[in-house]
Amino acid sequence: MKQLRSLKKWVSDYNEAQQLTEDLEVLLEFYKAGEIEEAELASNHNKLLDLFEEIEFRNMLSEEGIPLAQSFKLRQVLEVPKVVIGLKC
Repeated sequence: MKQLRSLKKWVSDYNEAQQLTEDLEVLLEFYKAGEIEEAELASNHNKLLDLFEEIEFRNMLSEEGIPLAQSFKLRQVLEVPKVVIGLKC
């Protein structure tokens, strides 16, 4: 039962990260069009980074964690919007 709960948490966090990433992509387009402020974009970017850091921390503490290479790949994906718009987060 504990293992099932752990797996559900991983899936839930993955789905949340995926949704936040999609939201950030849309917000980036709005930002480029001048329809939203940088603060709103930065806020959503920070939410995504906070979630990712939580996932990384849990991964470090778990035995079944995701491989390190995948962790680095996720980090690179999450850094792209920051680099594209020059956020100082």
